[in-house]
Amino acid sequence: MDHSLLHVDFGFTFGNLHLEPDGTLLRGGETIHLTPKELAALRVLLTHPGHIVTAAQLKESLWPDVHVTDDSVPRCISSLRARLGSDAHIRTIYKRGYRFESAVHPFGSTDEEGIPRLAIVPFTVGFGVPEYLGAAIAEDAGTHLLAFDPAPVRLSPRDAVWALAESGVSPRELGRRLSADLVLTGAVQASTLFLRVRAQMLRVSDGSQIWVEEAMGPREHYTVVQHQLLDRLLYRLGVPPAIAISASSSGQEDVEVSAQQALFQGRFEGRSRDAQHMSSAVELLFKASAGSKYRAAREQIVKVSIGQSLFGYTSPDFAAEQIRRASDDLDQPSAAVLSALGWTLFHVEHNLAFALRMILDADPEAPGTWPVTLRVLLALSRHRFAEALDLLEDSLRDDPWSPTLNVQRAWAHHLAGHSHESLNRAESCLTMFPGDERAELCAALILAYHNEPERAAKLAHDVAQRVPALDIAFAIEAYALARAARRLEATTLLEQLQFAGHERFVLSAFTAAAYAEVGDTDAAITELQAAEKARCPWFFQTLADPRLQGLHTHPEFRRMQRILETMEAAVESQAVCAV
Repeated sequence: MDHSLLHVDFGFTFGNLHLEPDGTLLRGGETIHLTPKELAALRVLLTHPGHIVTAAQLKESLWPDVHVTDDSVPRCISSLRARLGSDAHIRTIYKRGYRFESAVHPFGSTDEEGIPRLAIVPFTVGFGVPEYLGAAIAEDAGTHLLAFDPAPVRLSPRDAVWALAESGVSPRELGRRLSADLVLTGAVQASTLFLRVRAQMLRVSDGSQIWVEEAMGPREHYTVVQHQLLDRLLYRLGVPPAIAISASSSGQEDVEVSAQQALFQGRFEGRSRDAQHMSSAVELLFKASAGSKYRAAREQIVKVSIGQSLFGYTSPDFAAEQIRRASDDLDQPSAAVLSALGWTLFHVEHNLAFALRMILDADPEAPGTWPVTLRVLLALSRHRFAEALDLLEDSLRDDPWSPTLNVQRAWAHHLAGHSHESLNRAESCLTMFPGDERAELCAALILAYHNEPERAAKLAHDVAQRVPALDIAFAIEAYALARAARRLEATTLLEQLQFAGHERFVLSAFTAAAYAEVGDTDAAITELQAAEKARCPWFFQTLADPRLQGLHTHPEFRRMQRILETMEAAVESQAVCAV
């Protein structure tokens, strides 16, 4: 790899000491002279304060490929302690290693122009290897790289990478579409006792293989293999050895293997749009949240819970309870958790003021599409379509291949009444994301409304056959059939949904348009009332749906619109009082 693309400087402050990136150690204006080995040992300790660094790790970093006596590390640490004095506390952990226990503040600078963009593709898995493991290795590699400040690479958005990979796009073509410089791919194989991971880095410009690395370890402790591979990836990206040790070992003491496995599998299952897989994901993630991956698992729980509610797999009340459980005991909720709590406050409790505070306080720069997705959903529910489209256009400039953002943009144009643009965006989603249920259903709804009902009915029917628990698909198919003058078939589907509602939760917001299309205004209003009572996350957006234009003069429809108007007025009143 061309390391001239990477220019990274790392430094640290601790106590009254200041370690410059070039290795100069200062106490005030005084320079403290360290030997090369003392400096290397200090960097290793500073890069993961509060965590144990073993003697073997120090020996590997200070004397790579050189045999030294067993007392070499203790003598180096003893000498380093003497030079640092009271400004640093390096504690010896009996038979385990050393831990730097003083507060450390890293700093760094990066030459942004030379940083390559990297796309990390989910690793393939061989026979006997859980499918989630290949995804977990790729995802965690990206997470570790994002944790560096400054970062050695810029990462292509994960959702876009995975969507393209799942559609069968080759690694080089994937990198080209995402304007990446490099693509990391790999494979995981297993034998009776061992697990082997093989990774390769490809240059997008010419498709050449830059390097190949392999890591192997015990099958039952796959995190060992995972972190071996991460160390080698960081080395190839030009990250200094001490920093690389920090990334791979920090926080890995006493890792609970069962919790780690539950997190990996839960994240993987949660990306599905199948009801059973998503339910299984929540169970696994709650299991993981009791272990070492407490915060990461809980962030995933809130995301899956909102997904379940949006797809209609659970009632909003049940999803809200899962979100509350996941957010309990988090002293500093992340952007994901804050946004989810805001969603709950708005849709379930109709508290717009607090919802705005929660969602707008979430970090908009957090990685992934999650923060902007929740902001867009809230803006659409408030019928602020220009605001939602501005958010989407800004995000799509950086992440043009995100399925979530592209589908939201088509839906936002539909709600705003932009007929030509919504059709164009719907067609674009079908072309970009073939087989994506969200893209197909959004396109089917828009196509049916714009006089392509037969094509829309087939799209929705195909999704309903693939995902039978997805009631939205049946509701959109019924609407398309009604638009195609196939009233009896549409009514039959609606009756099936009504029957299913006696046994489980059925999302009713999208059936209102189908009933309106078959001419049953009373049933359409009843479905909207049910959506209101259930605190459906689509309820307020549905009130803006052009397909329900014929209901706007109905007294009950006007009453429902006033719910949102009352919430908005309360926010404006609070703002005036604050002034």
